[in-house]
Amino acid sequence: MPARDPLPQPQRHDEPKPRPRGNFVLWIVAVGVALTGLVLFLSSQYPGALDGGLEQPRVVYLGIWAAVLAASLIVHWRERSGQMLRYALIWIVIGAAIMVAYVLFGQYFTG
Repeated sequence: MPARDPLPQPQRHDEPKPRPRGNFVLWIVAVGVALTGLVLFLSSQYPGALDGGLEQPRVVYLGIWAAVLAASLIVHWRERSGQMLRYALIWIVIGAAIMVAYVLFGQYFTG
């Protein structure tokens, strides 16, 4: 009769396969192209808006952040869409409550 091992061995589960990173980069590029098109369209509609010294670098900086944020939201949307909607709804309600409080009680905070 074979000897029994006093400590049971943990069950081995298949480790999840890493997701390819190519989709994330593709989404960043797609959102970046869309934001570039939006900036070009808006600059043609409002000439002179980007003529100042710091407006163009600021638009580029904010555009990069918007592209990364939008791409990460799109990628993570597929994984946890219900949880993301719940959190977004919570923040929308908090923001609306702050705006309503400011409209109702803003007169007390201004001199």
